[in-house]
Amino acid sequence: REETEEERFERVLAYHRSKIETYRSDWEYKAGSSSSVSTATKTPSRTWPDGIPSNGDLSYLLEDLKYCVRSPNFRSDKEYCHKLSFKVAAALLQQFEEETQKKGFDLLKSLAEIGYPDAMAFYGM
Repeated sequence: REETEEERFERVLAYHRSKIETYRSDWEYKAGSSSSVSTATKTPSRTWPDGIPSNGDLSYLLEDLKYCVRSPNFRSDKEYCHKLSFKVAAALLQQFEEETQKKGFDLLKSLAEIGYPDAMAFYGM
């Protein structure tokens, strides 16, 4: 029997609820952490996503991504591969070539479809 949309939603929701403390820690704004100027606001004054690889690093990350899911450690470290995929997707979306942007969009979409939270937010923008 195939999983219904409602069942999938409940399963994914339960998974993300179990990781809520990790998400809060990752998303918590720490004033002054990304600059020397400290602010009293709760909202970061920077663009998102951050940490997008430079064009020079992109080729290396693309190569790393090829081997990431093939690694015997993938089953125990999907989070690393998902983060790497997200960074690559964000970098590809900033390229000038339409075909390269499409590859980034497709990668972002596939991450969103499996429930990777950053990709879901970015894809929704």
